[in-house]
Amino acid sequence: MRRALLFIVSSSVMMQAYAQSTLTKANNGYVVGTSFQLSATNLTGGGADGNGISWDMSANSQSGTSTANMLAPSATSSGSSFTMSNVAVSTGGGTLYYDVNNNGLFHWGLEGGGAKFVMTNPEEQLRYPMTVGTSYTDDWTGLFTAPSFSAQRGGTTTVTCNSYGTLILPQGTFTNVLKVKQEQSYADTLNGIPVLTYDVEITQWLSPDQHYILASYTSSSFTSPFSYINSSSSPTGIGQVMDMEDIVSIYPNPATDYIRMKATSNIRLKKVFLTDLSGKIMQEWTNIADLYQSGLNISHLPAASYILHAESIEGYKAGTIIIKK
Repeated sequence: MRRALLFIVSSSVMMQAYAQSTLTKANNGYVVGTSFQLSATNLTGGGADGNGISWDMSANSQSGTSTANMLAPSATSSGSSFTMSNVAVSTGGGTLYYDVNNNGLFHWGLEGGGAKFVMTNPEEQLRYPMTVGTSYTDDWTGLFTAPSFSAQRGGTTTVTCNSYGTLILPQGTFTNVLKVKQEQSYADTLNGIPVLTYDVEITQWLSPDQHYILASYTSSSFTSPFSYINSSSSPTGIGQVMDMEDIVSIYPNPATDYIRMKATSNIRLKKVFLTDLSGKIMQEWTNIADLYQSGLNISHLPAASYILHAESIEGYKAGTIIIKK
């Protein structure tokens, strides 16, 4: 993967002045087991650039709510096509596949509506750590297939973070927000000849301790502009991974043979499943009544750290479980 650094801040004084907020995998990366509500809104552009900006979206409309679920790729119908991904983002319009690691957020493709795009060289959508002054260009490519069309798709994405400030949403006020712009230029080619070309500009507002976008605005050469607000986010952390203790008491932890469960609220559980840290499902339980009575048998699993997920009517919750032998 070619990474061309376009902008380097050489002065330590400038770094101190502008690097007020830093995104990392730990505070911003997608996490399997979380879900977010997105509402269509009426942004008219990517907002002002600069340091100490206040982006006021408190009066913007919210409609057409959709849910973005962060799943293990193995839990999706096309997960086997995206072996390099560890998080799948499923929405009503399809599923996108990512590798989230300490170096960044890497897009490996998508499927939906009968189409599939499997990358052989992923798109680096975010680079961790990300702060004001981060800028780079990344090349990417893959095979796009649809019921009546198949082509090699590839191009470049230039990512720039040059703005920092406060974002005011109907849900509340967020400080330490970074505005990140992605400029994509790509083409579909047949026998080496471009047949369709695309230009897309995506502006995202992101913040530490918020594991998904707070707001976004997209314009392109082939569709009308559209924008979203994360209506499940809040400055108090709603929309992040919540401790399992918020809904279910799990004990013992660490565990050896069995994990016991006790409900701590009126949450309506549908399914409980265990994944390793890469997102691979290790075991799944659907008989919730039996789980409360008998517990979760984990005696066959090797000693390691795992993520225990609780899927309920209300959404997804997740927490770390340690198995020792």
